[in-house]
Amino acid sequence: MATMAVTANKLPPRRRAKLAGTLSVFMAVGIASSAQALDWRLEPSVGASATLTDNVNQSPDNKESALILEVSPGFTLQSEGSRRVEATMSYYLSGVARFGGDDDNDINHNLNATGKAELMEDFLFVDANARVSQDLISLVGSPADAAINDSNRATAASYSISPYIQRRFGSFADGEARYTLSGVFFEENVASDLLNNEFSASLNSGSRFNTLTWGLGYSFREVSDRDFGVSDTSYTYERADLSLGYALTRKFRLIGNVGHEWVEYDNDLAAANNRDDTIWSAGFAWSPSRRTSLEASMGERFFGDTYSLSASYRARESDWTASYVED
Repeated sequence: MATMAVTANKLPPRRRAKLAGTLSVFMAVGIASSAQALDWRLEPSVGASATLTDNVNQSPDNKESALILEVSPGFTLQSEGSRRVEATMSYYLSGVARFGGDDDNDINHNLNATGKAELMEDFLFVDANARVSQDLISLVGSPADAAINDSNRATAASYSISPYIQRRFGSFADGEARYTLSGVFFEENVASDLLNNEFSASLNSGSRFNTLTWGLGYSFREVSDRDFGVSDTSYTYERADLSLGYALTRKFRLIGNVGHEWVEYDNDLAAANNRDDTIWSAGFAWSPSRRTSLEASMGERFFGDTYSLSASYRARESDWTASYVED
């Protein structure tokens, strides 16, 4: 396929606006009182492109030429001036006109929004994000961008809201408890819409523990299939574990984890895959210098053996990491 593209972008000068309380509108985070005093930076933008292709359908035997024109007005909105609230939203609307091929027009929405707020100092926090994009439907179909050929693309939207608390118990331990509500939705029922409820909690040893370190963890996840499609994929997953570490020397430490996990499916046919099994792993962590570290472990879960290996090296002007995980 031969393709020629010309693009143009124009970014107007930055504008600042005092937008009282708008964090709650576009991020669903905003009950933080400090949001009322936020500064916001608004950056409008507009992009345009022209693409000429000799195979708009990405087909080996049905090649058609087409001229594709696209205009993409948008904006970025970003919070400033607050240590306790951070939020960014980028949005653009893509208008596409195709001349040749199917001679059709499209309007696509694209959104990427993230935010976090400290509602109570050093205790209560909330994270949130939202996303709208045109994603691939099948890995064996056309990989072209939605502006070129949208036959293998569908608009997908996802969101997540996650309040959590963090508490330090002196030098004894650090604790966290988090709840997450999230979902993903697809247009034209190309895949099942999913709703996720999740709770997790952890308690890890503090600075008081040097030779022997420990950690307690618990998580529960409930995934609901909102429109079953071929079959109901709803399930619940639960896990509880204990992690331990023992320093043989200042540079070499033994590490291990033991726990239990449960998987339960709502669908009667899938219930044959329900699990109630013990999990474990054991290995070592080695830090020969302040710049170098190596960690390796092996273990077992319900599906078989697990392996993990990671290494890192910090040079004067770069960081190097390598990892391998089989899980």
